[in-house]
Amino acid sequence: MKRAWITRPASAAATALAVAILAGCNPDEPASPNLPPETFITSSTPRDSSRVGHHVDFLWFAADQDGRLAYFEYVLDTYPRSVARIDQVHPVPPGIDDVRWTRIDGNGHTFILPADTLRVDPRTTVGPLEFDRWHSFYLRAVDNDGTFDATPDSRTFQAFTQAPQLALVAPALRGAPATLPRTSVMHWTGFDVVGGGPDPQNPQDSRWVLLHATLDGLGNPLGFPDSLYALRESRWSPWQTWNTGTGTSHVLRDVVPAGPTQQAFVFAVQGRDDGGAITARFDATTIDANNYAVLVLDGNLPVGPRITAYVAHATTDTLSIPPGTPPPFNVSAGTDSVRVSWTKPDASSYGANATETRYGWNIANVANDNEWTAWSTVRSAARQAVRSTGDIFFLQCRDNVGSGNHALDLVTSARIVIQPLPAAAKAARRR
Repeated sequence: MKRAWITRPASAAATALAVAILAGCNPDEPASPNLPPETFITSSTPRDSSRVGHHVDFLWFAADQDGRLAYFEYVLDTYPRSVARIDQVHPVPPGIDDVRWTRIDGNGHTFILPADTLRVDPRTTVGPLEFDRWHSFYLRAVDNDGTFDATPDSRTFQAFTQAPQLALVAPALRGAPATLPRTSVMHWTGFDVVGGGPDPQNPQDSRWVLLHATLDGLGNPLGFPDSLYALRESRWSPWQTWNTGTGTSHVLRDVVPAGPTQQAFVFAVQGRDDGGAITARFDATTIDANNYAVLVLDGNLPVGPRITAYVAHATTDTLSIPPGTPPPFNVSAGTDSVRVSWTKPDASSYGANATETRYGWNIANVANDNEWTAWSTVRSAARQAVRSTGDIFFLQCRDNVGSGNHALDLVTSARIVIQPLPAAAKAARRR
């Protein structure tokens, strides 16, 4: 029974004696041993033998009769991938002094657990493929005297998830082979379903592979996709974090020799989620799931951005400039001066981006940066008087320099030779 009273200050010894008498015990007798707390995992968390998504929410509480709770400790046992059924699970509770006991504060936590075992053949399964893994979770409370619950509460359950779904995007094509220059940038997108929930997340990371292929008469790669299912781990690239430039793209640089060389390849990607599940099915035609494609890389195709230039007041005022270093363009000025402008460069044909250009008039040495303007996104030059001997306008555009491994630094260089119109022709234009 609890009692309350008001008294004047007393000595510590007197106070201790009074408390002991009121408690009904002899002050010379030893104090009662500290009672351990009791731990309870709530029923809203996984039940024994249940199957839950691999982002597992655990809730818990504890009771302590003679003190207060300090914190909790847990041990998570993950069973081998070969354990497939509950009758193969044999939980072994951790010992009192097991070094795996890990402190955790609060009354709940979301654990992201391994679910990396695919128990079916992905080539013959219809519908989503689910990965899983069995786990046992043990929890004990610790009170303010450091006494812990010697009978931890526990749950044994199966965590499952689906692997990320990836899809190649331009310049790769679904189905038919894509003919590309020997240097190209592969891109892909993807998402990861968390357990069986409706809200996807980004994959954790991805990897790619490029394999030589032989095509049949219809452009189909012989032996694929079976060759991908049988591929050794060592053939794949290292895993790359998804939220970096290398996690959603890769540069194929100078894959075949320059010149009259064409070779066929298969490019494939896989994703991995935070539970360790890896994209298991290879598909070349399904929208949003086409994670491999056939490429024909051609050493003859020029590489560099395309651009269109406009020469105001010239007889030919629109010039479509292809990649690389095309022959000079020759135009005639219709007036005493011209103004040159141009579009944003386009490098999408080989998977790159481009924004920057530079220009110069009558450059003597194209390798001398001082004769050019600075690289910028400006897309026009000031009006220029045309000399009687003619002028040469130099224009360069480059792909996405300064953007990680997409910075191929491939440049298209154009020369536009501008000659003045003869006086009679100018007069005729005015009429």
